[in-house]
Amino acid sequence: MVEFTKNHRKTLIKLLALPPDIRFPSDSRFRNIIQALDFEILAVVFNVWCKQTLSIDEGELMAMDGKSIKSTLTGGNSSYQNFVTMVSV
Repeated sequence: MVEFTKNHRKTLIKLLALPPDIRFPSDSRFRNIIQALDFEILAVVFNVWCKQTLSIDEGELMAMDGKSIKSTLTGGNSSYQNFVTMVSV
C-alpha cells in the first residue's frame, strides 16, 4: 500500500481532493490500520462489492489460488483449524 501511494500520489491527491503536501501513511501505520479493522465486517463489505462489481456467467470457468495468511492459524492440532485465507480468482 505504501508503494501504491508513492506510485499514484498525484492521482490520489486529485481524485480525493487532498492537500498537495499531504503525507501518506507509512508501512507501520498501514499495518496498524489493517490490524484494527473488524475482519467480519470487512469480509461482508468485500463480498457485497464483489457481487456488485464482478459478473460471472453460468458455466464460466475460473482459475483459483488460495493462500493462508501467516500467523493466523488457531487450533492447528484440532479437527477444526481456524485461519484467514486470501483467495485469488
